[in-house]
Amino acid sequence: MYRCITVLVLIIFLGACSTTASLTFYSNPPGASIVELSSNKIIGKAPLKVEWDLDVLKRAFSVSDKCYHVGNYEARWVSGAWRRVNDLRLCPPGPHWHYTFLRPSSVPGVEIDLQAARLDQERRYYQEMQEYNKMLQYMMLFGAMQSLTPKRPQTSFTDCTVSPLFSDSASVNCTTVK
Repeated sequence: MYRCITVLVLIIFLGACSTTASLTFYSNPPGASIVELSSNKIIGKAPLKVEWDLDVLKRAFSVSDKCYHVGNYEARWVSGAWRRVNDLRLCPPGPHWHYTFLRPSSVPGVEIDLQAARLDQERRYYQEMQEYNKMLQYMMLFGAMQSLTPKRPQTSFTDCTVSPLFSDSASVNCTTVK
């Protein structure tokens, strides 16, 4: 009985002691390059998860607004469209946040960005399939096929359409097609 309580308390304690915080950048349409502006370096493509050690993040805390100020970021789409956020603030609760960059509709080339998003998604799908096939080959090599078949990646793609809302914005609606 006491062992169960001890294990339960330990699980709750360890779960409450997360040592990292994260911010996931999304873009609409997906696939924009995310740039950290202080270094002007591309840190990845959306969706992109950035993690910080909580002790490091605490240095960015502002007592006045009770938020973490994590810097200036920009999303750049292949068409040349871009959107910037200056002084991105992460306010409690946390420690896992997300931020979505919306592509400005006033910049031409949304079709280019949608096509790039579709191609990027197909590339990721084929990479997942290659990993799946490698795992199957490995398992067949060692005779572990009985009960350990890995889960096959879903075969679905996203189809996006654009509807203008105002002179400087648009709604991008994406649906998953299986």
